[in-house]
Amino acid sequence: MTENNFAALALSEPLLRALTAAQYSTPTPIQAAAIPQLL
Repeated sequence: MTENNFAALALSEPLLRALTAAQYSTPTPIQAAAIPQLL
């Protein structure tokens, strides 16, 4: 992953909107590593 944001993780639009609404923009290193494996 070259970008350090949730959009780079290929999440669904509703989930990206919810993260933005909650003011989350950058995943933690463990989230960035785990989310692609879980999807």
